[in-house]
Order: sequence, then C-alpha cells, then structure tokens
Amino acid sequence: MRFVAGRWTVHGTRQTTLRFDLMSTRSKTSGDTRLLDRLLDDGRISPEQYETVLRQVQQLQSEVFEALLEIHALSEADLLKFLAGLHKTRFVTTEKLAKADINRPTLDKVPKKFAEANVLFPVLFDGQASVLSVVTADPEDTQPINELKVVAGVREVRAFVARPAAIRAAINKAYNGDIHAFAILDKEAHEQFQSMLNVYERNLVSEETMAVALVETRSRDRVISGDTLERRPDKKPSSHATTDSDAYLETLNVLVTLLENSRPDLRGHSAAVARLTRKIGERIGLAPADLSSAGTTA
Repeated sequence: MRFVAGRWTVHGTRQTTLRFDLMSTRSKTSGDTRLLDRLLDDGRISPEQYETVLRQVQQLQSEVFEALLEIHALSEADLLKFLAGLHKTRFVTTEKLAKADINRPTLDKVPKKFAEANVLFPVLFDGQASVLSVVTADPEDTQPINELKVVAGVREVRAFVARPAAIRAAINKAYNGDIHAFAILDKEAHEQFQSMLNVYERNLVSEETMAVALVETRSRDRVISGDTLERRPDKKPSSHATTDSDAYLETLNVLVTLLENSRPDLRGHSAAVARLTRKIGERIGLAPADLSSAGTTA
C-alpha cells in the first residue's frame, strides 16, 4: 500500500489496484480525521473502512470514534488502547465511567459549562498534591488542559482518554442528575430490550384484550348467582385470564431485569419500590387485589 499524489494505492494478488481520493474526501469533511489517519498508517483499519467512516462523518454528522464502532472496525477497548498508547496515558472505558461515583469536591473543580464545551470530565482530585485527573476525547489538545489549571486552581491536570459519547454521558449524569445517561450507549442491552418488546407484541394480548380479560375475571368472581352454584357445584372458574395475567407479570419481570442488568446502580430498584408500595397499601388498608395491582404498577 502506497500513498501517491493524495491517493492510497492497494495492490492485490491479482494485480488489481484500488484507488480513491482521500484528500478530496477530507476536504468535504468537517470531522477530525487525525485518528483515522493514524489507524490507517498503523494498519489497524483498511482503506475501505477509512472511506466508509469518512462518508458517515460527512453525510450523517457522526463522530469518527462512533463511526468506527458502528462499522465494527475496532472495539471500544482496542480504540482506547491505541489512543492511550499514542498519547502515553491511560484510558477509561465506558463501563468504568458509568460505574464511577465522583464526589462533589472533584466535580466542583470543573464547571459544567467548561466540561460540556471541551468534552472533559473530572474523575479524581488529589488535594495534597493539587493534581486533578480528567478524561478527555483528545489528550493532544493541551489548550483546555492548560485553561483548566487556572479555572480549577490546581498545580497539575492529568488527562486520560475516553470515548467522547461516554464523557458526555458522564457529564449529563453527574451535573444534570440523569441516571439513564449511559443507557443509550449500551447497544447490546438496548437490542435485547427491543427484542423482548417485539416478542411481547407478537405473543401477548393487547392492553385492550388484557383489560377485557381482567373485567371478565372480576365479573365471574363477583357475579355468581346461587342458581349457578346449585346447578354446577364442581365447575371451576376459567384459568384463561389467570394465565394471561401470569404471562403479563412474567414479561414485565423480564423487561425490568434487562433494563436493570445494564445499570448496576439500578439493580433491585423496581423490586424495592414494589415492596414499599405494598407496605404502604397494607398500612392504609387496601384489599388484597388492590395491593397486587399497586405492586405490579410500581
């Protein structure tokens, strides 16, 4: 593979030549292609992948990092390792950033507007050494790092590398209190959830049908004449509505589990709310059926 006159030339085993004008594509793209250039030079991505990412950046306004993940050119961990090695620093994965519990004194070192404007998030502050550690999408850009020294009033700012979208999610979670900020980044959990919704729509009754079933069940339970009991003493109530209700509750439990498994900080939250709701219902004297409905709703 050679770079000649603004074109990458790739020679295959059949003496065929693949050419495309990368310089022309770059001139039409507003995204930062330095990462792409280095990955291509290092042989981590192919010229075809380079062109695909540039096209996504140009046409869909995607970020280079996200576009690389989207086409499965590299994993997040591999991309971060490459960047960390390039900038001689450490990296923080999305998973670790999502689990990080940053204390208020550390957050206060970086104003929210500064963090948002520079896609930069504080992760650790050593008060004795006066060293603030942050994650950033571009450790090579030293201007915001130098400005932060003055803003935070610290002796040194250490920059680690992280996924840009994860940094924005961390900012949104820490400064805005959005506990679901990282959910959109967990594509696997999102796909599982969507799959479960599709199954639910195909196999379970609709809300209207479920309501009718519940009404019919209550009607059978409450409106049974003495004549009916006398004529059919051994007749058991239909289990159709009960089966539907059991399936409905089971599906709800599965959906809640899928949602909470991707977020360690949310695990058990729904169950705890349901327990508290039932306790409150018991204290105010709700009927057993109403207690069950309240627990399901919670």
